[in-house]
Amino acid sequence: MDEDAELDAQIAAARDQHGDIAPPWAKHPEYTRYTIGWRMGAGETWMALWRRFLERLPAPLDRIAYLRRHPKAPRTWATLVCGLLDPARRYDAPLTGDELRALRSLGLVGDDVAFDAWRAGGDASIPAIWSRSERPAHAARYNPRGLGFWTRWAATQRAGDPRFLDRWGVIPSSWAAFVVALAAGEVGDTVASRAAAQRLELAPRWPAPSEGLERLAVELAAHGGAPSTPWQLGVDPTTRAGSDALDMGYVDAWLLWVRSSFDDPRTWVRYTSGRGPLSSAWIAMLLPQFAWDAATRPRGS
Repeated sequence: MDEDAELDAQIAAARDQHGDIAPPWAKHPEYTRYTIGWRMGAGETWMALWRRFLERLPAPLDRIAYLRRHPKAPRTWATLVCGLLDPARRYDAPLTGDELRALRSLGLVGDDVAFDAWRAGGDASIPAIWSRSERPAHAARYNPRGLGFWTRWAATQRAGDPRFLDRWGVIPSSWAAFVVALAAGEVGDTVASRAAAQRLELAPRWPAPSEGLERLAVELAAHGGAPSTPWQLGVDPTTRAGSDALDMGYVDAWLLWVRSSFDDPRTWVRYTSGRGPLSSAWIAMLLPQFAWDAATRPRGS
């Protein structure tokens, strides 16, 4: 079987209920727009199928109808979506305000939309996060975006059923602090966390901010996917080491999560607003990294 025939066979097997190959942001919402995951493994394979499928939808109106059948694209994908509707457009041309407004009016692009795509399969399809990672630090290091989605979803489950954790049975001891924070909605030795630990029969060890990835995971669990910022925890920006190791501190862990989690400036501003005043040192560090360019891409990503 030649390459074209193999792609066609894969497309036939991968079509959804609409007969479509879903857009990449709908198929893998846990991937950021610019991750290397689109150039290797499952992401690379899906991109190849998607491009092949789009060749059969050359008309802009057909492509608009196709895109409307699927979750809106995050704003980081807006330039690519614009190119789908105007093949003559240069792929590297900056996105204009008029183009973005047009995409919005067509219902093709939105803010904070990846989470809805992530949970589109239904609550019953979402497994316990600890079934996929040995420790919270591993999940925070290697899948921070997915961990953020999971803890955001878990907060909705907690609100509807305080005993929702019972559905998963035995919880690994390495996840004790994470699960207690998830159940209590708090970090540390508090009345609520002690009660949750007793009910769940867990003995949490609360990680300090110096244990960056473990602490980030616990913060995500407690606060529904919106962890405390380093300045809220009294962590100085000078503790940033630029490390990507599992023993990184909180500043590096938090920056790793931020870079993987925000697809539009509005959601970033909503997250950071009301979290206390920023020192000049924090402003100096954050502004160059997380200002948003015309293509709605965070410069630090």
